[in-house]
Parts: sequence; structure tokens; C-alpha cells
Amino acid sequence: MMEIQKIKQRRECCHLIVNAEFDASLTKKCSEENLIAGCRDIIDMGVSAAYKELPGIQQALLINSAELRKNISQLFQRGIPAWRISFLLKQMDGKEVLKYSIEKLYDVLQDEMVSNSYIALYLRYYADMGLLCEERRQLCQGLDNYYSHQGQEGEEIIRLHGKLFYNDVISGSMLSSMCDCYMECLWSMARNRKILRILEIINRMCGGRVQIDDELFKQIEAEPDKIESLLRWSDGFYNGNKGEKFCQRLLENRALLYDLERLRKKVDEGKIQEAHQMIESRASYISFFYNEYFNENWNGKYREDLVIYAVTHKKKAFLSLVRNNPEIFCSVPYNSLLFQKSFYSRVVNINTLNDKNLKQCRSIKYYPEDIMKLLSARTHTFEEVSVLQELPVEYAALYSELQNERVDDRLKVMREIIKRKCLRQDMDISAIAAKLSLYPLSKWMQKDLVHIKDLDADVAMRLLEKFDKIRHLLNDIKSVSEARYVSSNAEIFSQYADMDSVRNDTLEKDQEWLQLKNVFGFDQKFVQDNKERIMAFLYEDGAHIMWTYYTNVSHKKEELRRLVSAELLGRFKELKYHSNDLGNELDYPITETAKHIWMENLYDEDGSLCVWEEDGLLPVMKMGEMPSRTCLSYIDGVYKQCLLASHDSNKKVLYVSWNGNIVMRAAVRLTKGMYGDANKKSSVMEPQLEFVDLTREEVAENKPDIKNKEFLVLFLERYYEAGVPHRMIGDVMKMVFRLMKRKAEQLGALLVMNMEYKTWKPERMVCSDFSMYISKSKAGEQYLDSLDGSNTVDKEGSYKKNKFLVCVKE
Repeated sequence: MMEIQKIKQRRECCHLIVNAEFDASLTKKCSEENLIAGCRDIIDMGVSAAYKELPGIQQALLINSAELRKNISQLFQRGIPAWRISFLLKQMDGKEVLKYSIEKLYDVLQDEMVSNSYIALYLRYYADMGLLCEERRQLCQGLDNYYSHQGQEGEEIIRLHGKLFYNDVISGSMLSSMCDCYMECLWSMARNRKILRILEIINRMCGGRVQIDDELFKQIEAEPDKIESLLRWSDGFYNGNKGEKFCQRLLENRALLYDLERLRKKVDEGKIQEAHQMIESRASYISFFYNEYFNENWNGKYREDLVIYAVTHKKKAFLSLVRNNPEIFCSVPYNSLLFQKSFYSRVVNINTLNDKNLKQCRSIKYYPEDIMKLLSARTHTFEEVSVLQELPVEYAALYSELQNERVDDRLKVMREIIKRKCLRQDMDISAIAAKLSLYPLSKWMQKDLVHIKDLDADVAMRLLEKFDKIRHLLNDIKSVSEARYVSSNAEIFSQYADMDSVRNDTLEKDQEWLQLKNVFGFDQKFVQDNKERIMAFLYEDGAHIMWTYYTNVSHKKEELRRLVSAELLGRFKELKYHSNDLGNELDYPITETAKHIWMENLYDEDGSLCVWEEDGLLPVMKMGEMPSRTCLSYIDGVYKQCLLASHDSNKKVLYVSWNGNIVMRAAVRLTKGMYGDANKKSSVMEPQLEFVDLTREEVAENKPDIKNKEFLVLFLERYYEAGVPHRMIGDVMKMVFRLMKRKAEQLGALLVMNMEYKTWKPERMVCSDFSMYISKSKAGEQYLDSLDGSNTVDKEGSYKKNKFLVCVKE
């Protein structure tokens, strides 16, 4: 019998909910007894249509509380719409709603002047005040202003001083320009009526069309008695439109008490007519109060603001500077840093500027305010500020935290970081600043970190960032890849006793390697069989380089898999120069002898200078990063997708180092060409080339014959250099030319070079119109500096004419 009774209850519940179209989730949130009783009440009272519009959670609240359901149902019966009830129930729990009578709830909910957002606040603090219609409208505006400034600020000030919020000062736009002092201003008005009266006078004099900011409020807060008295006097002295003009000039000048006292004194001295005339322009206003001649060339708000600041803050040296250099001052554009208020009022003492600085201001634009806020913690020299121009905010953050006493020391640290571009947004600025305050980055790299092979500035910064956590490991870190690996996992490895323990876990913990392994499908057997080469690959930064590149060009997954697997198998050379790939790329017959000569990487040295050819996976992948970042950077290069083509059989990279540091690189191509025009496509366009897959068996192919009508060409693309002393560039170029001529002679090829090398007057090279062949590429897209940059697959197998330096044989 009990089971039958339960089944009947459930059926009735379902029947009531479905017929009334209530929320189906009620069966999970309410007991069957509450559901039946609640649904019947709602249906009997004739409010089911309104009730079903409430969210499910609110429907359940009313079903489970008979008293609350009764009160809300009566409000529904009296015409209060469901959406108003819903706002009420979102802002108050059921117990609080029951504290108010039906009449009070009805009065508030039916009042259109009471915003949906403030129903609860109005019930708590304003329902018994008997506010007029206009006061209720202003109250909602005042609360809007309050919450837009303070977000989730509490209700304490509303509870204690609720009348403030329908005052014109708060409900209007007068305080909308305030930032840090908004809440302080509200509490000050509540506790000191004089401050509120001053703001009311200003607001009335300006017809409600004025805003005050933090600085003006601070002036009022400091001397409310004197300012109120003098403001009331000035309100009587000026009338109508003149009162508004004066008040606007007064606020613009931002020296309230000084100006009001001077005005009263000058009027008492009989300068009544002058007092009425001076409000017509800002220039005459300044002249009246400060006895300072205002040059007509200073007109324009941005110049006026600066000069007025200088006058009112007694910046006599600066005023003398602009008077003595009128042409320079007037040539500084409106968006210059010079006219940024935070610059001249908080960051730099403009009395310290000189004519050189004034000229520099013509090219230094406004700084973002977040940078100026960081710099405003202390006064800076112009040189300190100018060094940060056009840099991201993290550079200003770092500079502001450097603790070096001498400005020159801070600038030395900062110039190094700027030159190396090694500060990143996600870095712990405070940790790095603490280390750089001891000595500059270069000294860290030459002293504490000198033993780390190939360490670059980016990784050095990461080591400084995590220095305190990995201090015990630093002396045994051997390579840049280990340094990056340890710094990236500092939290984990801070618990390791030594680097041997770290190394033993490398293949299991290096996230970039694990991601590469997963994406390329390297199984455990592959890893075990090639463990030694994989470890070497990781220590040479291979996992980082290839994973970073993969994330940029993931659509080239298969090509990258073949390259990486060949490297880890120790067969990369075999992949790069596979079979007749070289001849197919050039559409030109290449003998085995010539192929082996091309494959050999030449090397030369002279004292501290070294020049050599590179064709390995990782050295070529880094060509867009060394000696400086270019459009082929594997990280963020504009043409990074073309980097793959640099692994074609006919391409290499030429590197030059000085004292062990790479200072120059240039791409080298083996191709073909002819003098003058070549208005034809190459004879062979098929088969399409791709990197060989050494993990699969090779199928023999029949290669078609290739024509032999053009010159075989060894071509040197434009160079990129950084860090070569100017006195040595000539020596570097001589070494480069010598190596390239030697290579060309061995190949029996014509040496052709980019016109950029003309500056260095290479021997036996002349300018000539020459048609260069765009070879086929396994990557589909290649970047050729000397042939207008990026070239896609549809350009392959064609010629492009340009001016080049061509070798003339003796």
C-alpha cells in the first residue's frame, strides 16, 4: 500500500509540474509533499503563469517555504511582474524578504524609479525616507556611480550616510575623474560637511558641467575652512556666466587656495576691473595671478597646461629654457612626452631639462599611463625616462625596482637588457631586479654563469629569476639547454640534490621532449635504441627549438617528424642529401664528385675570427636567431614557415664568429642561372620533392633527363651581422669572400653574390643583370632575400632577373 501511495504522489507531482509548465528540476530540489502542497497553492491563487517565469532555483525556494510563497504570490496577484520578483530574490535571501510587509515590498517593486539592481538596497536603507521622484532617480544614478568606481565595495557607507547618494555631487559626473581617492572623498564629505558644501558650490557655479580629480580633492581636504569662505566670497563677487568662467579657470589652474587668496587681495587693492577681465583667457588669468608674461606662441591647451604648471610651481629654469628656445619649443608636437601631465608633474623635474632634451622631446611620444605610474614612485632624470621609450611596461617595472644608488649604474643595467631584448612579460620582475641590482647581466654571464656553454641572455635572465631556488645546481649546469630545462622546472628541481639526479630524470621530465615524442609517435623502443643521441639532442636545445617551431607550423607535422627522426637516428646528412635530391632541386645534372664537394662544410679562421658552413638540423634552425632575430626566427619570424626550406639539399648557412660568439650569418645556395633574361620555365616540374622518410623502405624511381644549358651557381644571400666592431667588418668580409671563392672553384661553379656586398669591394666581382633559378623545395615555400623574399611552390622551377655581383674569371 505504501508503494502505491508513493507512486500516486509522484504521478500527481509530475502531472502538476507538466500541466503548469514549471521547471522540471523541482523534482530533485523539493520533497513530494512540498511539491504537491506548493503547486496546488500557486495554481489555486492563479499565479502559475507568473511563477513559471522564475528561474528553477527560485521556484524551488517558494515551493519549500509556504510563508514566502504566500507573500510572493500576493505580489504576483497585485501585478508585480516575475522579473522584478526575480531581482528581489537574487539580492535577498528568503528570511530577509519576510522581514518586510507586503505593502512595503509592493511600494518598492512597483516603483519604476527604483532600479532592478538596487531593490534590496532601497528596501534596507531608503524605503522609509519618503524620497521624492527626482531624489529616487538621482539615488539610482549615485549608486551606479559608486559601484562603477568601487566594484564590489560594501554597503557600510550607504548604511551610515545614505543621503549622500542622491546629492548632485555624487549622482552627477562631478567625481567621475577621481581614481584612488574616490572612497576617501565620500567618507570626507560624510564626516566634514564643509567639504561637501565646497563641492556643491563648485558644482552649482559650473552648472553641473565640471569634474574634480584626486589632486583637487586633496587641496580641498587640506584647507576646507579657508577655501569654503573664499569660494563663497568669489561666488558673490562674480555672477551668472562670469561665475562659471572663473570657477572653470580656477579648477584648470589647480592652485585653489593660492588663486582664491590672491584674487581677494587684488580686489581689495582695487583691481576689480582687471579681476573681471582676466577670466576671458587662460593666459590673462595666469598673468593676473602670477605677474608672468604669457607668450602668445604658447597658445594651445597642451602648451598652456605645461606652462601654467611651470608658472604655478615656480619652475623658473624651465620657463627660461622655453623663452630662450621658442622655435624648438613650438616645434614639439602635441603628442610629445613633454606635454604628458604625469611626466612633468610627477616623473621628471622639468627645471633640469636642457635644450638637448627639448629637441629630443620632438621624437618621444606619450608613454602609456601604466608606465608613468610605475615611474612616478620617484623623480627621474630625463635620460632615465627617455631610455624606456616605446618599450613594454615590464621594462619600466624592472627599472623602477632596481636598487642601485647611482643613476648611471641603473642605466647601465637597463641599456644591456634593452639591447639584448631579453625581458619577458611573464618574468618575476622583483626577483630579477634584486639580482641585477648587484651587478649587470653581462657580469653575471662572465662570472657566476660563465661555465654554461652557449648561454644566451634570455636563458641567463631565467636563471636569475629562479636563482635562489636552484643556486645549489648552478655550478654543475653545463649547457644552455640544461639551464633552460632547470630554470623552467625550478620548483621541481629545487628539491634535487645535484645535476646528476636532474640528468637521470631528463627523458621523463622534460616537457618539450615528451610533447615532441607524443606528437611524432616515437615509441619506447625508438627512445631506448637512440637514447644517447636523444640526450645529446636535448642538451643542444633541440627539444626546445623543434617544439617551439612545431607550435608555430603544426601543419608541417610530417615534414618535421622526418627531420627530427633522421637527426635522432644519426642519419640527418643522409636525409638532407638523399639520392638525387640535389639534382632534382636544381633541374641540373650534378656529378657525384660535385655533390660530395658541396656536402663538405668548409672552415677557415684568422686569429679571433672563424668562418664556416653549416648544414645540420639545429644550426640551420637557429639561423633566424643568430646573431640577431630576423624574419626566419623559429620563434616568431614573419617567414618562419619558410625555415623548413633551408634544409633542402641545395641550401646551407654561412656563420662567422668572433671570440667564440656568432656575429654574422648568410644563407648559401647552390643553384643555376644565366646572364640577361630567361623567359622560360625549367624543363622539369615533376616529380614534386619531399623529405625522404628514413623509417620506411625506399622505392626506386626513374628520373628523367635534365637539360644542361645553364651555369651552375654558388650564390651568397645578404648577410645579417650584430656585434662586429666596425673596424673589423672589412676583415670579416675578406674571410667570407675567400671561403666562397674557394668553394665555387672546387665546385666549378660561378660565384654570384647579393648586391649588398658591393660596399666591401670584393675582388673580381662586377655588377650584372643575371637571371637566378628558383629551385624546387621540399618545404613548398622558401625565403630568398635576393629575390623579393618569400617564394611559394608556384614560383619554383622559374627564373627571376635581378642585379647581382658576378665573379669574373681571370
